[in-house]
Amino acid sequence: MNLSIHDSVLLFEKQTRHVDLTVLQNGTFYPKYKSLRSDAVRAVRKAKILESINTSEALDIYQQAYNKYSELELLIDTTAPDVHWARVHFTVRRALQVLLWILSAVASGIISIVLADLF
Repeated sequence: MNLSIHDSVLLFEKQTRHVDLTVLQNGTFYPKYKSLRSDAVRAVRKAKILESINTSEALDIYQQAYNKYSELELLIDTTAPDVHWARVHFTVRRALQVLLWILSAVASGIISIVLADLF
């Protein structure tokens, strides 16, 4: 099996670890992605088991796994702009959450100082 395809899938997973992939393509990307990924992994495992028993069948299953990984890579490549949007969206949301937390901490401190002076 071509390890570069597998590595590109792993790189995609690493880059999108904290990104909500369920928002891509109106929610249809992630189920397709998970299905293709699990089918490919399952096929590779099955082929590894069959290697010592039936080599020709194992090669056929390796070919199926390669095809699944190729479909998965194509799916990832076609949704690259959407993934970039999701990554930016996640980063902006995280920055706003941090900013709001800081503002609420500052506001709480100011209110505590003001109320301490009144009582």
